[in-house]
Amino acid sequence: MTSQTGSTEEGTVGEISIQVDLYTHPGTGEQRINVKVVAANDLRWPTTAGGMFRPFVEVNLIGPHLAEKKRKFATKSKSNSWSPKYNESVQFLIGSEEGPENYELHICVKDYFFARDDRLVGVAVLQLRDIVDQGSCATWLSLGKRCHMDETGWTVLRILSQRTNDDVAKEFVKLKSEVRGEPPITQQ
Repeated sequence: MTSQTGSTEEGTVGEISIQVDLYTHPGTGEQRINVKVVAANDLRWPTTAGGMFRPFVEVNLIGPHLAEKKRKFATKSKSNSWSPKYNESVQFLIGSEEGPENYELHICVKDYFFARDDRLVGVAVLQLRDIVDQGSCATWLSLGKRCHMDETGWTVLRILSQRTNDDVAKEFVKLKSEVRGEPPITQQ
């Protein structure tokens, strides 16, 4: 995708603290990305009286040559916390075919919902090309209600959505087109 971010045009819905470290094995050229989800802060999510809020963080690695590799990680959910601490890490191996500048981290905070689809609280995107020169970063990312893409990004999504037998393409389209919906308010 050329230009995309977690859109905060509709206002921010919280922030997420992550640390990312890039490593290249000096002998083999094999590359890995270490991601530590530190905490979330000021999550904005409506709950009903007595309702539960169990936020967790899902980190997705997006880029080439990942069909047979680990590309998704989720933290444990935290109960009724609008500023949860996670301190959980994952390591993604990306091989030596492409450099980390060709990858991005798609980070979602979701509300765990037993026996149904988890609900999106907010999303952020970190382009690894922005940190390749430093080799690592520790940052707070603002969470938006959806991923914002330019026309090229939408065209790519339309093309990929036609690949009905490609699980990676389906997963990508779902990630990029997911939008936060407000949970229904139930009458007591």
